[in-house]
Amino acid sequence: MQVIAGREEDGSFTVHSPSSTVTGLDEAGFARSARELEASLEPRWVFPSAESTYPVLVAAGVRVRRCYDVALAEGLLLAYEGAEEQSRSLRAAWARANGEEPPPDSAAVESAQPTLFETRVPTLPEGVTVVTAVRRVLAEQERRVAATEHPDRMRLLLAA
Repeated sequence: MQVIAGREEDGSFTVHSPSSTVTGLDEAGFARSARELEASLEPRWVFPSAESTYPVLVAAGVRVRRCYDVALAEGLLLAYEGAEEQSRSLRAAWARANGEEPPPDSAAVESAQPTLFETRVPTLPEGVTVVTAVRRVLAEQERRVAATEHPDRMRLLLAA
């Protein structure tokens, strides 16, 4: 069972489980929701990037047992395809999944609130939520995994 969780453009978190989708969570609400879901469902968490999502949970004392990092998986697939120089961000993976040119990586660090003079490159097109993007990218990643020489090995690597 999967639970998708990530930060939206406005800095709030969305958590999508098989039974519900909760939006507009602040960091404390996200941590509380994650703690409850981890205890009751023991899911495989799906984060757009564990590097930017998981520290919020760790800071609140929440640990997850299993996690799928979409950006890390994208990086491994790009390396397999000989395109390791391309961005592995959710936005870039979304673009590739939809036949668009992926944008370059933003130098700005993803945070809840930009600094005074920071210019933020939108991570997703307007109207596309983290859950929508992750679901689309996961489907495309599975298609790409199936096209590898040894799909079972790639699945094992991505699950590790």
